[in-house]
Amino acid sequence: AYIDGQIKNYYLEHLEEEEPDFNEVLRDYKEGLLLFELLESKIWKEATIDTVGLQLYFEKHRSNYKSKEKVVLDRYTSSNIKLLKKTRKARIKNKGISSDVTIKNEVINSEINITTLRDNLEQQKGLKKGVTKIFETDENYTFYVIKNIITEKEQSLSDVRGRVMSDFQKELESSFVNNLRSKAVIDINTGMLDKLSEYYKNNE
Repeated sequence: AYIDGQIKNYYLEHLEEEEPDFNEVLRDYKEGLLLFELLESKIWKEATIDTVGLQLYFEKHRSNYKSKEKVVLDRYTSSNIKLLKKTRKARIKNKGISSDVTIKNEVINSEINITTLRDNLEQQKGLKKGVTKIFETDENYTFYVIKNIITEKEQSLSDVRGRVMSDFQKELESSFVNNLRSKAVIDINTGMLDKLSEYYKNNE
């Protein structure tokens, strides 16, 4: 039992030598920890501490953090054009409408959807609050009651701090990596590279 214990202890103490695969995994793990600690001290913590740098980054890229244009509306759809015309008149007069008409309350904030909406209303004096005219969509007819149009506007740093912080960290990380690359001396073992190339070429 004593000898077995000694053998086991020796094996565990020299595991990296006895098991090349384990040694490689352990090395990757150690290098990963070192990289994590390096990024944490040089990038992530730095970004949270450097409030001046964060503010300067935000001012430089302020146009990337504008709030999107939004359109708040009700969409009225029916395959019965006569019923929809009656419904539209009722909405203009703010009266009750038929339950046979499909109503959807929507907030459109996608650039593509807003562009499509503008195109649909192009012949109707553009996008503005109120009841639109009826237009044909696929096999149905539609009109909108546009309740509100929220235009694109610049936001303060406090409104978008999370997004700005994330982008600022990415810029610091990119700058840090590029700086390391500029200082690193890359030595390629051409003999080994030729051997590997020949090996993979013969084993395709």
